[in-house]
Amino acid sequence: MFTALSARTAPQEKGRSEIEKGKGYQFDKAFADIMLETIDEDKDYTMREGTESEASLREKSSEDALSHMDKATTIPDKLLNLNRLDCELGVYLCGDVEDYLSALSVFADSISSKSKKIESALMSEDIEIYTTLVHFLKSSARTIGATDISDLAKKLEAAGKDKNLDFIKENTKDLISLYRSLEEPLRSILSPQ
Repeated sequence: MFTALSARTAPQEKGRSEIEKGKGYQFDKAFADIMLETIDEDKDYTMREGTESEASLREKSSEDALSHMDKATTIPDKLLNLNRLDCELGVYLCGDVEDYLSALSVFADSISSKSKKIESALMSEDIEIYTTLVHFLKSSARTIGATDISDLAKKLEAAGKDKNLDFIKENTKDLISLYRSLEEPLRSILSPQ
């Protein structure tokens, strides 16, 4: 199989041969033609090396990337030990650790106000607003890996759509309790020391 590494280390003829073999199968035909044309034009192998300044820039960017990886944000141990969160799921859904920690911070900051809004919508029996609020809670809780909250919010959302006020009244207290129980641990873990 043709890889970027083999393209750098193999003679151009071998790379050209691999592209020819994969044209229309492994490689899109139009892109294969462009790659073949580029190889044919690069008789002096300058495509791979470029000018000295270009090679220097590539080397510098590689060093910067490695340096950035060394300084990469990690998930605090206290957060990993918070058994109410699936941090692996949260990182996956947020894209990376930094975005996950940011999402957790936003989530923690909104717990108090969002809880009050959900309770208020229930007290006024505004099921449409209530359903919308638990829908958003379902999604945001899932995004940070708080699956217990997300699962209960999902059931309450369905009950809201069905106008099942009895189920909503019976279970909203548990939802709010689970939701609020994350506020203090998240704030203490995420706040700068």
